[in-house]
Amino acid sequence: MTRHERPPLQLRAQTCNTAEVFHFHFERYCSWAIFIIDEVLGVFAICSDYGNWTYRWNIGHIGAPSLKAFICKADEYYLTGKLAQGVPHVWSPEGTQKFMREIFDERMKELSEEEAVEQRKLFEAAIQDADWNEGPELFATNAPEFLQETFELIYECYIYEPPSEVLALRDHLLPFFRKWLKEWMTKEKT
Repeated sequence: MTRHERPPLQLRAQTCNTAEVFHFHFERYCSWAIFIIDEVLGVFAICSDYGNWTYRWNIGHIGAPSLKAFICKADEYYLTGKLAQGVPHVWSPEGTQKFMREIFDERMKELSEEEAVEQRKLFEAAIQDADWNEGPELFATNAPEFLQETFELIYECYIYEPPSEVLALRDHLLPFFRKWLKEWMTKEKT
């Protein structure tokens, strides 16, 4: 074989029965989730009707005695960031309005009270007139003139947030499972 030739692709398959699987049905939400933890491979996976997520950590570098202990120790934002990598955020009209109001309020501090009241009326009218369902691309060109003049680069005011499935992971599934896992691990020790 010469230096530039590659060896044929070799497949190495092995059976690994090291995963623990935890099934849950949530009556309150009429939903389900399956949590899978493989301590040997460093894999944490969730299959649910909210979505499916997985991540693999290098077990030797997690700073915890086990993957289960690591999952209990890490916060929901960190775990969500790993599990939901590559999930694009979506434009939030509500978040954008809130951010625009914050910027606008700061600018109004520089005006007299009378000018600020007049500008506030124009601002609120423009917020009401805007079509917030157009999406960020159309909103940038179709926003009321007052907003376009007030926010020279209106797209810099856009707020993007995780989609609802990722919020369900962060705010419901992970907190539930981490709490349950801590209790289960405590019972296992006794």
